[in-house]
Amino acid sequence: MKLTLDSFCLKSGKLCKTCQKKMDSGEISEIDIEFGNLLIEAGKLNKFLADITLNRIIQTDKSYYLLMGKGDVEKMKRALPSMKLQIKAITNLPLYYLEKSKNKTKVLEDLFDPIAPLSHSVVMIPPEGDKELKIQFKRSDKENLKIDAEEASLITKTLFSMGSHFSFN
Repeated sequence: MKLTLDSFCLKSGKLCKTCQKKMDSGEISEIDIEFGNLLIEAGKLNKFLADITLNRIIQTDKSYYLLMGKGDVEKMKRALPSMKLQIKAITNLPLYYLEKSKNKTKVLEDLFDPIAPLSHSVVMIPPEGDKELKIQFKRSDKENLKIDAEEASLITKTLFSMGSHFSFN
């Protein structure tokens, strides 16, 4: 199991210098420790979790997004029923799973599931020439999006180093 923190740090409750630097820089937070311990315990009961990868936890005001390794989202969903009470003890916010991929389209499809974006493109924002991701949806999907533009922008900024905005056709 590969987590955002070393398993030794999670088990001992004390952070090594590397993990402490991640904590001080804001790359990880207390939630990484709590989810890390939860996954270690869940891995004892669900052997198929032994080889999962949790790359990052993105926290917004409304939910948590767990960025998982390739094929690990399905494993997490399979283990979810046995972890529901422990997750509730950590947070009442919804959890969403994203599969890490170099393919932006795949990540965006996971982010907006069950609604699929029509397209996405990188646009330049004047005057400094900052880049932003423009994500286009059908006009009829506007009411059914589970995530708002502000939250999506925070997530895309974390994943792709650029904010985003929506467009409806």
